[in-house]
Amino acid sequence: MTYMDISAKTKLLAIIGDPIEHSRSPQMQTEFCRLCGYDAIYTAFDVKPEMLGAAIDGVRALGIRGVNVTSPHKYNVVKYLDRISDEAALYGSVNTVVNENGTLTALSGLLQTKKAVLLHFFAGWLDEDYSDLPAVQAAYAQYGEDI
Repeated sequence: MTYMDISAKTKLLAIIGDPIEHSRSPQMQTEFCRLCGYDAIYTAFDVKPEMLGAAIDGVRALGIRGVNVTSPHKYNVVKYLDRISDEAALYGSVNTVVNENGTLTALSGLLQTKKAVLLHFFAGWLDEDYSDLPAVQAAYAQYGEDI
């Protein structure tokens, strides 16, 4: 994807943490989106612990499609979300927050449904070697814009 490909329809995905500037996720996940034909870019936001609530409000207000959550926020983010998956509740830890029309859902761990797995991938989970790409492309073809 180049800046010429970005439009008002392009979805925004991100990783939040502190510190975060070392993350390679923006390059990997933006490339993954491009390979899958998913109109999205992935970036990183350095979110200080005292700003976590405001950052999550921003995810909702700006319509950011999803964020991956890393240290030190995996546990504290739960109190700012609308729904918590059974796994996230069990582990008390959040890896991914999915924004579905302003409703923020916490996900964690391995999920059961194809759609939930696909949401995880598009919000940032993917093996670095793209070995899961064929399965994700097939799932995206099945679900299309439902994600």
